[in-house]
Amino acid sequence: MHLSDETSQKIIHSCKVIQLIIPVLAISSVVFLGIVFSDFVGPITLNERPNRESLFLAGMAFFTATGVAPYFQRIVLASGEQHNTADQHAVSAAKKIQGVVIAACVVLVLAAYANIAAFRTTKDAVNLLVVGFLLVAILSRIPTQTRFRQQIDEFVGQRMGQTSPNT
Repeated sequence: MHLSDETSQKIIHSCKVIQLIIPVLAISSVVFLGIVFSDFVGPITLNERPNRESLFLAGMAFFTATGVAPYFQRIVLASGEQHNTADQHAVSAAKKIQGVVIAACVVLVLAAYANIAAFRTTKDAVNLLVVGFLLVAILSRIPTQTRFRQQIDEFVGQRMGQTSPNT
């Protein structure tokens, strides 16, 4: 798909925003965990009394980020205003994808915070394991420039009635 240089720059900017915000979200969780550990006293237990509510929240957040968010992204991309040019479709799609990816990561970060807070009260390692799992889930959502551009090209190709978009 051939897009103008200005549009390509806007797509790159949208991707860079995601590439900046997601690590900041993950780092904020690590900082919170560091604060909890700086005040930590006592032994760490293993699966003696984990906070079940925070574990449930982590499961729901993971399901939301991996199941609901991609579905919602397809709906958001399919709906919306009709544009006349491929450039307009591309910029619109980049902004929509950016919003959905960041929202999914925010949900995961909130679940990580809840599990860190649960660890502070229960001192159970299960909550720490879940935090690690959630951090991996967050960081795995950082797109590469190439993959992000491919998503945009696929969407624009579908919107403009082409079956195989060219890069």
